[in-house]
Amino acid sequence: MHRSGTSSVAGSLVRLGGAAPQHLMAPGPDNERGYWESDLITFLSDELLAAGQSHWTDWRRFNQDLVDPRILETLKKRAKAALLVEFGAGSLPVVKDPRICRLFGFWSSLIEELGWSIRAVVSLRAPLEVAMSLYKRDRIPLSQGCLIWLRHVLDAELETRDMPRAFIGWSEFLLEKRSTLERVGKQLELDWPRWSDEALAEVDEFVTPDQRHQSIPEADLDIHPAVTGVVREAHAALSGLIHDPINPEVQRRLDEVRGRFEEAAAIF
Repeated sequence: MHRSGTSSVAGSLVRLGGAAPQHLMAPGPDNERGYWESDLITFLSDELLAAGQSHWTDWRRFNQDLVDPRILETLKKRAKAALLVEFGAGSLPVVKDPRICRLFGFWSSLIEELGWSIRAVVSLRAPLEVAMSLYKRDRIPLSQGCLIWLRHVLDAELETRDMPRAFIGWSEFLLEKRSTLERVGKQLELDWPRWSDEALAEVDEFVTPDQRHQSIPEADLDIHPAVTGVVREAHAALSGLIHDPINPEVQRRLDEVRGRFEEAAAIF
């Protein structure tokens, strides 16, 4: 997945008092201010995907049952050790990796075993913008990019229903960082350790409009051939969770979209 939106959110949470991982992924041409991801966690997530005959570009639901039990047990031990190495001393770890959208069950079980509570922040960006970014960086076709987006957001939404969570619209965040982060704190029932004018000024300096490398008019979602009906419906429904993250009607709509998507995925 393209990381500019989630990276900006993760970096902002660190500036409000969150703990960044010890082994940060190095910045790249598509994200000059850093990804705010753990190299260790990303590497282990890729290993788990490969062990389950998958890859980060796969838009099918990940099936952990395909992983050899011995390999899975080894990965669990290594992953728990990685979490302790990366965040053991931090009071508010910021664990960020788009792969976790599809591997949430694996990582959340280990986090709970460590006795840590989980609060989920889901960053939402227009699917066509994500697809354009993936095409520019990895030459992934736009239609596939939209399906990758759909898989990640649907899995993330479903897996976080039973915990405190917040959704951040990327466009909204760029324009209203302070009010967005204030809302997120309330929805997560969390007091930011560094909530102050100084910290918010750091966020303003860190997150700037020039980070938005792809900007697609909303109207293009209705006419672009790469954006299928289920993608449009999911995008429209998810926006309804920004100010009401447990809206039952939105969840029902997303369940319907997910059912149709899984039927289509089964063909492949």
